[in-house]
Amino acid sequence: MARDPDIALPASNEAAASDATADFQFRVFRRGEERKAFRLERVFWDLLEQAAESKGQKLRDFVFSVIDREPDAKNLASSLRTAVATWASERNTALSEGGGTQSALVLFHACPSPGIIIGEDRGIVAFNSAMQNFIAGRRPHALRNNIVDARFAFELPVAQIIKFLVEAPGKFMECGFRIVLGEEALTGRCRVCLYRDGTPGTRQLGAFIMT
Repeated sequence: MARDPDIALPASNEAAASDATADFQFRVFRRGEERKAFRLERVFWDLLEQAAESKGQKLRDFVFSVIDREPDAKNLASSLRTAVATWASERNTALSEGGGTQSALVLFHACPSPGIIIGEDRGIVAFNSAMQNFIAGRRPHALRNNIVDARFAFELPVAQIIKFLVEAPGKFMECGFRIVLGEEALTGRCRVCLYRDGTPGTRQLGAFIMT
């Protein structure tokens, strides 16, 4: 299947200097005799707390609600990432439709989940600080003053993703991605939504990393 060419994704010195935010945190949750432990990146814990607060839940209750929906999941940590990426994607879509592009952009940059906006021409429109930290955190041996030379690509052509989302208003899709860091490659899954609709050539995709 065709893959879009890699897209350059720079990272600022500020992102490298704040790579501590990309550290993992280990947390334990208990419900009666049940005990679950997870090790996730700090940005995902931040997003989980926001998702729980938006639903009027404690973090523990939100975590167990995800577990209850997927009792047979083999990787519950991935289920948590997927749940908050979905929540962030839906929130972004809702605000974009109801509050305008500028409000959606503010939300995008405020979101603690690593995110990127890609234009229909496959060019990078924006990426948030969480994405910068995500990249910097995976180059622990890089000097703080170095600019991380990273390249980003979806596993599907951007045009194909946009076509699907335009034909399914209000929906999002899961898609693989690849980030190339020098000679290293990081792959995973992301949730993709139509960040900006409009005439052909002006549409944009918003993607939030899940795993």
